Parts: sequence; structure tokens; C-alpha cells
Amino acid sequence: MKPGYILRLAVPLNEVDSSVAAVRWRILWASFYAALVALICAYFFSQSFTRRITRLRAFAEGLVERTFPKRRCRMPMTSWARWGAHSAPRRAARDLVDRLSVESAQREAILASMVEGVLAVDSSFAHHFRQ
Repeated sequence: MKPGYILRLAVPLNEVDSSVAAVRWRILWASFYAALVALICAYFFSQSFTRRITRLRAFAEGLVERTFPKRRCRMPMTSWARWGAHSAPRRAARDLVDRLSVESAQREAILASMVEGVLAVDSSFAHHFRQ
């Protein structure tokens, strides 16, 4: 091997420590700002979902009370245009409520006309008595 030159460079540890500390503070501030931006985005995202849930709730309460808000309820995943007309969903909802009311009345009439009691059990309950 040929003899060569060696260049030795050195930096005091105080300067290295201060540089590392400065980088850590920059990372900390960048993380803080990123978290702040993420919280703001999450807030607006959750507000969007809250508005949709509020509209769904108003629609569901309208089904129960058979009244609907004056402003057309727009369901998040379904467009009213798919139904063909704006009144079709209301008519379908009222028909559903009417049908459920009739079925409930029929069930009550059947149970009221029974003289003997009725006991409804599932298979696990009946299995205990077969043994």
C-alpha cells in the first residue's frame, strides 16, 4: 500500500447535541401541526356524517309519525330519482307503515281470541325437557 494522507475532522459534542435537539423540536412542531390539521379534517368529516344521520333520523321519525319534513329528505346512498318520482318514496313508506299496522292488528286479534295460553320456546329450551 502506498502511504497517503489522512484528514481528521471533529465537531464538538455540544454542537452535535444542539443540532440533534433542533431537529427534535422541528419534528415535534411538525407533528403538532399535522395533528392539528388531522383534527380539523376529522371535525369537518364528522359534521358531514352528523348531517346525514340527522336527515336519516328525521326521515325515520317521519315514517313513525306519518309526516315528512317540507324539505325533501335526501338519503345519503340513494337518490330519489331512482324511484321515478318524488312522491313514490313517501307513498311506499306509508304503504309499509299501513301494512305493518294491519299485521300488528291481526296478530293482536288472534292472540285476543285465544282461550288457552300460548308458550313460544326455541329448540334449546325444548331440548332440556326431552332429556
